[in-house]
Amino acid sequence: MSSRLTRGRSGSSVVGSADYLAPEARLGTCCPASDVWSAGMVLHALLVGFLPTWDADSDKVVIDLRGPQYASVSPGAKDLLLGLLEADPHQRLDAAAAAAHTWSKGLEVGGCLMQPDMTPTLTSFVSFHRSAKLRRAALTALAMQLTSQQLQRSREQFLLVDTDGNGRISKEELARSIALSAPGGGEDVRDFVESIFDSLDTDGSQEIEYTEWVAAALNEGAYQSEEALRSAFRIFDLDGDGTIDCSEIGRVMKQTPEEIAGFLPDFDANGDGVLDFEEFKKVFEHLLPGTGLTVTLGTTKLSL
Repeated sequence: MSSRLTRGRSGSSVVGSADYLAPEARLGTCCPASDVWSAGMVLHALLVGFLPTWDADSDKVVIDLRGPQYASVSPGAKDLLLGLLEADPHQRLDAAAAAAHTWSKGLEVGGCLMQPDMTPTLTSFVSFHRSAKLRRAALTALAMQLTSQQLQRSREQFLLVDTDGNGRISKEELARSIALSAPGGGEDVRDFVESIFDSLDTDGSQEIEYTEWVAAALNEGAYQSEEALRSAFRIFDLDGDGTIDCSEIGRVMKQTPEEIAGFLPDFDANGDGVLDFEEFKKVFEHLLPGTGLTVTLGTTKLSL
């Protein structure tokens, strides 16, 4: 059905049904993109019930998505088909991009490709950006305690923003998604992403991983669950004595004793050198002063 390549070599052999072979494979030259084309032909057959036809004069596949045979095919599936059946192998979707496509992930609702509504998430990002390091660590701990159902919206949004499907969000992917959600943002989008990205990327990897995304995207309602807060508290309270001391904070946050001694008094209300549960809950309310920078993203103004 599909072309087969010899490992490590391009164009060494072409095996398979001619109807499924990519244009370059028909000429005797194969590459990894040739198998993507074959997958596109299979998908076309599954969606429509038959293979597209080849034009005898141009030796190109004829796909007219306006035709009645495509009426039942969703916009997302059509978009994926066009990417898979691109004649130029250099412009064709690769396997990773095809797997990360919105339709492949099942993130198409009512025949419409979902665009992420980033407004609530961006507001949470600003709050996270203005958080002290202890608050960021506490939010990360809290995010780890939430159920799959509670995280569903964040997960769907993360998948939409992660366009290459590698499980991490780059600065470019974040900027592109915000621009889609807030058209016309232009320079403000770039300024916003540059301002907040390092805060969201808590491990300094230059990419936002899923747990980092969830922690930064949490809205205030997530802090109201006593059970989730106590579970997050227990992540810090390593010895289970009901308080969090400097050494426990250091093991969770990888901060030096000097750094911890510098910020602990901001949260240690009674000055006993440790945080009890009530003091820990106050961590979630603590925001640093803003910088005075305001960006306008669509109809939303955000003050950093």
